[in-house]
Amino acid sequence: AQAFVQYEVVWERAWGAAIEVARESMSAPLLVRHPDGESLHVNFDKAVLQVIREAKFLRQLQIDIPPVAEDLLIREASLNKCHDTLKHMLREYEEVMRKVPNDLKQLFVHHLRDLYTFLRP
Repeated sequence: AQAFVQYEVVWERAWGAAIEVARESMSAPLLVRHPDGESLHVNFDKAVLQVIREAKFLRQLQIDIPPVAEDLLIREASLNKCHDTLKHMLREYEEVMRKVPNDLKQLFVHHLRDLYTFLRP
């Protein structure tokens, strides 16, 4: 029984650390530019989803969860919607940019620079 209690304490500390990582990742930029300098990516840490999933299970077991995890649970739907919307927006942007011929891109260089500045992470 003592080994189980020790395991529970270790697990709870590790989960607390995971919650802090998820909380900190929530302040990271939502869009990041790939090191190649061209493509943009949605910056959504999978640790957030893991904390939400684990918090749901702990809640079902009627175990108290920290306020940060509770907040993530409350915001789950909006976080998922934001993530999906950003991914869709980037796919649409990339699709449009692929369809624009290079000659035409040269005519819109100033507008594209403004767009890149606007999308800059």
